[in-house]
Amino acid sequence: MDQLDVKEPISIFTSAYQTAVFIKSMGHLASLAVNVYSLIWEFLVQVIPPPYC
Repeated sequence: MDQLDVKEPISIFTSAYQTAVFIKSMGHLASLAVNVYSLIWEFLVQVIPPPYC
């Protein structure tokens, strides 16, 4: 019973840490995707002039 009491908070902490790392990596991926998208958009605008100009 004592081992279970010790293991429970550790597993909760580990899962919370893994979730935080996952969210952080998702944020990095999202910002990377936004940067790539804006770069491609700027390139397309320079190559192909938009019709509304």
